[in-house]
Amino acid sequence: MEWPILYGDQLLLGSEESEAAIITLWTKKEAIAHHLDKKNYRCIGQLYSRYEGISSLVRNFLANKNIRHLVITGADLSHSGEALVDLFEKGIDDHHRVISKIDSEVDQEIPVSAIDNLRKHVTLHDYRRFQDMKQLNRIIGELPSLGSYGEPEVFPLPAVSEPDCYPAESAGFRVEEKYINDAWLHILHTVMRFGVIKHSQYGVDTKEVMNLIAIISEEDPDKLVWKDFFPFTKKELEEYLPQVLSGKSLDGVSYTYGQRLMDYKGVDQVQWMVGMLKKSPETRRAVAITWDVSKDHDEANQPCLDLVQALIHQGRLHLTVYFRSNDMFAAWPRNVIAIRKLQKNIAAGLDVPMGTLTTISNSAHIYEKEWKKAQGILEKNAPIVPRIGDPRGNIVIHVMEGKIHVYHLTPVGKKIKEYVGTTAFDLFRKIAEEKVVSQVSHALYLGTELQKAEQALKSGMEYHQDQ
Repeated sequence: MEWPILYGDQLLLGSEESEAAIITLWTKKEAIAHHLDKKNYRCIGQLYSRYEGISSLVRNFLANKNIRHLVITGADLSHSGEALVDLFEKGIDDHHRVISKIDSEVDQEIPVSAIDNLRKHVTLHDYRRFQDMKQLNRIIGELPSLGSYGEPEVFPLPAVSEPDCYPAESAGFRVEEKYINDAWLHILHTVMRFGVIKHSQYGVDTKEVMNLIAIISEEDPDKLVWKDFFPFTKKELEEYLPQVLSGKSLDGVSYTYGQRLMDYKGVDQVQWMVGMLKKSPETRRAVAITWDVSKDHDEANQPCLDLVQALIHQGRLHLTVYFRSNDMFAAWPRNVIAIRKLQKNIAAGLDVPMGTLTTISNSAHIYEKEWKKAQGILEKNAPIVPRIGDPRGNIVIHVMEGKIHVYHLTPVGKKIKEYVGTTAFDLFRKIAEEKVVSQVSHALYLGTELQKAEQALKSGMEYHQDQ
């Protein structure tokens, strides 16, 4: 059997006669190997992951029972070394989790008996705090020879299974599109992929992300780009609009957003905002609220939309809306269509064009009863890949005179910065530090083009790329 069975291309192999394997954790394995004699080790590798990394190490050891010593050294940046030490000293529980304060586990496909046999016959030597690597060679060379403890064992690899919630940032998800329908698809995808399953006060589960920011840049609400996948009909939308656009009371409704915005204890806040902006277009005080402190604190039916702020910026009327809680499936699209109409009304009252509409949804969630519907919509209408065009500008790459030249241009083509280097990585670091790129798709594309430029530089070719 060929060994190692996993990640052989990432290990430094020494002597087949050696019974010692060395793990250098986050320290480069080459930096440790430089001080060692190849005859003193079977293999040297790094260990970044407390999950797949430890499971792969266990699998390789069980497939080669001539290895009787495990030497751990190097920088333990992710506590993978601590988890590995606990595995050998304490073992695993009934759920294959390492008995440790460090979260880690071993593949379920590897039997507990095999793991215990490994722990019994392989001695762990913890040199994580060891500094004199020249002495490490002598220490490893003096480890006793113990001989094989059995036949190789190989176990099935785990099947890849999608989690209910993918790892992600804890807060602050951003979606930007020209039109509401496209933004909504990205919102559904974001919540369904990254939403944490959380019980609600209504007794049902939700998927929730925190502080989802959605920006609409070009939608004309009077010429709405309608899509049949919206969870409401055009008639239902027309029936909803007065709840935001009118201050009049509605039969059977305790209050509406329109009432709170246009008749808040006798004050029409929307007209007040218009007046404030007419008087002082630079003002940052054009704010309307819906939360009534005198009664909403103790009410069961509290407003989800809490604050609206209008701001004139670069000659356009921008609107920002804060939701404390937002049903992103059933409520967000109709909320935003209505608010966009409100924004157009305010802009018309000021005789300025509309700018962006931004919604900030603190609890952006989808209820369990809508999960299948949301997935069905996404399967039939995949969100479009964000355009390469970046609002922070364009990039031009040249290879000339033995260097890679990267020019940062404004969206209209004016050069504003030059970066010069000889490797894609050096230039990537400079560009990333200055936050030249705002979109993931743009960054990925830029990375491929920088790599092409580096290859052209090495081969002596000229290279030119606009993006």
